[in-house]
Amino acid sequence: MSLDTAQRPAYGPRVDRLGDAERNLKESEAEFSAAAEDFVARPQFVSLLAFAAGNLAATTRIATDVFDLALRNLRLAGRQDVVSLAKQLGRTEDKLERVLQEIEGLRAEAGRAAAARAESPTVERLEPRARKSRPQRSPDPDRQASTE
Repeated sequence: MSLDTAQRPAYGPRVDRLGDAERNLKESEAEFSAAAEDFVARPQFVSLLAFAAGNLAATTRIATDVFDLALRNLRLAGRQDVVSLAKQLGRTEDKLERVLQEIEGLRAEAGRAAAARAESPTVERLEPRARKSRPQRSPDPDRQASTE
């Protein structure tokens, strides 16, 4: 299907309008980029950016605190609760590990002592010596002097 020459002139003004729109778009884009560069180059922009970042951080912290508080009020474990429980669990595991190591050491020591007893000749136990009876001493030195 070919276009006849009668229809071609109808497309001419439309193409010019698209060309004009494209030129206007490029001009406005150039103007906007120049204005944006001027705006960003100012020290006020830096302070505005810092202020906005600070507000965003504060708002985020407030939101997480509110969320944690809502979870706590619902009696559900929040992030802080889970972190606290994880720390407690870690400390408990460390203590249990130390206790188990101590028990293993005591068992090994008891095993060595039992093996040493089994290998050594039997030693008769000596009877404890009878204690000599001593006179009772008085805590008061004046009283002790008077009784002698």
